[in-house]
Amino acid sequence: MWTLSAAELKVDIQLMIWDIEGNTTDKPTNPAYIMGAHGLVIVADCTREKSIANIGMHLEECRKVLKDVPIFLAINKSDLIKDEDKLKALLSGLKDEYEALEFAYATSAKEGTNVETMFIELAQSMIATR
Repeated sequence: MWTLSAAELKVDIQLMIWDIEGNTTDKPTNPAYIMGAHGLVIVADCTREKSIANIGMHLEECRKVLKDVPIFLAINKSDLIKDEDKLKALLSGLKDEYEALEFAYATSAKEGTNVETMFIELAQSMIATR
């Protein structure tokens, strides 16, 4: 649980995080998995081109079900890309391509890079939109 400060507002919030897919096929996210969510994180594996290519499909399906919730993108396994400029270009390009994304992060579950920051900012965004 994180305590978030927004101006003079202090809020305790609990996030329920579900890992709902993890598939490598070209099928969209099942709408039943995301109904009722107040925020979403689409995770793509930066080491697999197919994973990056499927971001748009998942984003489109999420927007069909949830119109006004923040959607963040996590480009995971960023620790495996040693060229920092290449990683920044990937993130920038994806953010430009998919305007519906509120934020895009280079994350590493292995090293914990940007994971906590992303969830804190997602929670702040969810509070701001409610």
